[in-house]
Amino acid sequence: MLTRNNRKTGYFFVLVLFIGFVFHVSGIFVPNLSADESFYVTIPLRLINGDSLIQHEWHLTQFSSLFLYLPIYLWLKITGSSDGIILFLRLLYLAVHTAASSAVYIYFRKYKGVAIAAAMMFFFHIPFTFYAVSYTSVLVLSLLLLSLCLFSIYNKPSKKLYISAGVLYGLSCVCNPAFCVVWLVYILTCVLWTKRNRIVEAVIKVRNKKILRKSRKNFKKSKFPNNGNVSDFESYSCMFSKEAIIYSVAGIGIVAVISIIFYFSTGGTLSSIAENLPNMFGSSEHITDSAPLTKKLTEIFNAINKVSFEMPYLLPILLIALAADKKRKTMNHRLVYLFAALSLGILYGFGILYTNQYKTACFSLPFAVFSLVCYILTENKRKPFFYLMWLPCVIFATIGLFTSNTVLFIAGAVFSVSNVAGIFFAYDLYKEIKTAMINSKTKAVRSKKLKPVAKSLFIIAFAFQLFGYMLAIQYFQITNTSGLVKV
Repeated sequence: MLTRNNRKTGYFFVLVLFIGFVFHVSGIFVPNLSADESFYVTIPLRLINGDSLIQHEWHLTQFSSLFLYLPIYLWLKITGSSDGIILFLRLLYLAVHTAASSAVYIYFRKYKGVAIAAAMMFFFHIPFTFYAVSYTSVLVLSLLLLSLCLFSIYNKPSKKLYISAGVLYGLSCVCNPAFCVVWLVYILTCVLWTKRNRIVEAVIKVRNKKILRKSRKNFKKSKFPNNGNVSDFESYSCMFSKEAIIYSVAGIGIVAVISIIFYFSTGGTLSSIAENLPNMFGSSEHITDSAPLTKKLTEIFNAINKVSFEMPYLLPILLIALAADKKRKTMNHRLVYLFAALSLGILYGFGILYTNQYKTACFSLPFAVFSLVCYILTENKRKPFFYLMWLPCVIFATIGLFTSNTVLFIAGAVFSVSNVAGIFFAYDLYKEIKTAMINSKTKAVRSKKLKPVAKSLFIIAFAFQLFGYMLAIQYFQITNTSGLVKV
């Protein structure tokens, strides 16, 4: 039963969501936001007109046409033409994105205001600042739902949840087949986890010897913790059990079967795979040219160098200092590191806007840096949020960096999911600092002002996000005047 406070929080969320929705609707009618937007539509259109996957395309992301084929096919059947199809797909994406943002709030609604902030953090990040059903936007939605699914498994594992996780992971692989490597890493982790080899044993002992001894004595495979703050290493065993592997494979299999049916139903053949797949992996736009690793590393470094005003070493220095400082959780040290992280985030934000590159990541990437520092500085960490949401997104973003020609664009899009966890990291650190100030007699007065300051910072960040999108939309209006979206 909903309490009065819960209802008030829910009403406030609906109000904020409505404001954001109105803002996004105004952006839908901007003409020609990006050349890529029409490109996503062309692949399903070509398939409908007789072209085949692999045989008539060179890039790996063509498989994501699976998501657009049916909506476009139905639009053409109902209207008889492609007029207005871009606007239709923008509305479709916005509806799905709004639903996903609402899912974040609903799932974490017991955290009230923090849940609203987390949902809005995701809602106000539209990948690439245009409203398109693409391999990037579907990847982002898949990772978000996968993270929520992993939280549910952590709290109460079930066959349905394992299968759902497999389906969501399979969808991410359809967006970018390179993500299949994550499954190999997962299987290796399962082997190490089950065997309890010396490497894993050493890692456990270094982290917490007491937890290891306790878990060996008290852990039972039939019982899993039902609370999100349990730090016991063994509480994650439900992620690496035989049931997890078997049923998640079943979920992946569902996506694989659908993809295979789609491939052959749109004119694909076995011979086409054998003949043309090597050409796809030989693309100069991706990791497979003559010197892939060095070229990609140089490309990534140059991108970071630009957005940091040729100071790419600042973030590594900050992280090294955090790791080496044994007093980093004292009040004075915390404030210094927070100021450094905030300054660095602002630097990256303005660097992205100033260089006019990766501008859609002007908020998500800086906040990812800031929230990571918050997590490191927090005493009582939300480890499930880190391991089940933040870390998987970092893995997927890293793979995306090396397999996509969009460089920081893909990282900025994926971090829109990890920043949901980042909101909780920032809130946890805020609570600890507030408690420390209340317990300190000399700083009791300051603690009264801390809550309004935190709210003000959130409102400023909210406004900054809207302002960033306004700039981006105005930029597109000025530079893209070749035509209007047909309604």
